[in-house]
Amino acid sequence: MAFLNNSGDIIVDAVLTDIGRQQLARGLPIVSSFALADDEINYALYNGQNPSGSAYYDIDVLQTPILEPSTLSLASLKSKLFSYADQTLQYLPVLKLNQSQLVSSNLTILENDGNNLNSIVVLANDTVITTIGQTTVAEEKYFIDGRRNTGAQRFSSTSLLTSQIPSSVGGLTTRFVRVSQGIDNQNTSQPLGALEEVNFSIYVNRLFLKVVDKNYSFTKEPAIIASPFSRTQATDVYKISVNTDPTYFGDVETTIVNSVPTIATSLATNSTQQVGKEVQFSLQLSDFIANNPSYYFSTYGSSVSLTAPIATGTYQAITTFVRVVGDNYGFSVDVPVTLLYKS
Repeated sequence: MAFLNNSGDIIVDAVLTDIGRQQLARGLPIVSSFALADDEINYALYNGQNPSGSAYYDIDVLQTPILEPSTLSLASLKSKLFSYADQTLQYLPVLKLNQSQLVSSNLTILENDGNNLNSIVVLANDTVITTIGQTTVAEEKYFIDGRRNTGAQRFSSTSLLTSQIPSSVGGLTTRFVRVSQGIDNQNTSQPLGALEEVNFSIYVNRLFLKVVDKNYSFTKEPAIIASPFSRTQATDVYKISVNTDPTYFGDVETTIVNSVPTIATSLATNSTQQVGKEVQFSLQLSDFIANNPSYYFSTYGSSVSLTAPIATGTYQAITTFVRVVGDNYGFSVDVPVTLLYKS
């Protein structure tokens, strides 16, 4: 649904999304609730110095062209509007990929290393892991072992140095995605309080990836929305909750830096009162890629040439992203992911 114009008269254009059409075809209710968003609004256009006076400070915001309604449900409502009772709030929390190097197990985005992947990297087969294993231990922070055929395996510092394929999970370094939530401003002491999210949705392209918990406990996979609606878009939506899926969450860690307790997060925060539970999960190859990697990498991937610090060579790469969304307030973050394969 969208406003057709904002000249004064309120004209609303409503269309059914893909999910709405599915509901209609099945004779099910189309609307049970609704949410509002301001995805297309750029509040930086507010001009408190407009020479025409205060009545015109927000004129550019109000006259922003409005997007046509989208029939793709996942492309809408990225910036939900919500109401809150505390009128003293100055800052709202955000979700942010935790790339702090203060925690040894943190997984970070590979960028500015001569490779231009700008993403977290999921290694897709034994050959690429053996090849990558020739790089330095320090670069392990970029990689997830995504293989399915060898069970719940991850590579360790030892396997990286010696190019060995690990045979078990015992003693191996844990690598997983950490998404922090909290106040991202060091100029305030405002606590997170009631704005902490406890329910989340994780969106992944089901052709490429599966979500598993940070311990690689395959018997405790999160609930996938059992609906053909998302799957018509090649998207699986994993629903996780602090209350029912504790292995997908963790506290933001603290460490000592120069004798000072420091919060290990990428958020610009001052205290643990300003952060909430982290969403913590890992990724694995989908059944589709695991069973036929050559087809999927040749169909959806492209050839990339990598340089040091990653082992130099030509690889096949599929680029995608994982979206993490807070269900109550709609805060979200997109985590770029590259699947790397070598035949």
